[in-house]
Amino acid sequence: MRVLIVDPEASGRLRLGEAPDPRPGPGQVLVEVRHTSLNAAELWFAQQAAPGDRLQSVQR
Repeated sequence: MRVLIVDPEASGRLRLGEAPDPRPGPGQVLVEVRHTSLNAAELWFAQQAAPGDRLQSVQR
């Protein structure tokens, strides 16, 4: 899946990357998300977060 990754070297501290698709555990379900948005609070988090933190987002 595509993810936004906090990267202090990237413009705006975010870069698009790839991560393995999650696998649901017992009693869990996996929901496919086709579209999402990034709001001001999430952008603020990205600017304050530690390098390597991931914001799972972006359409698949």
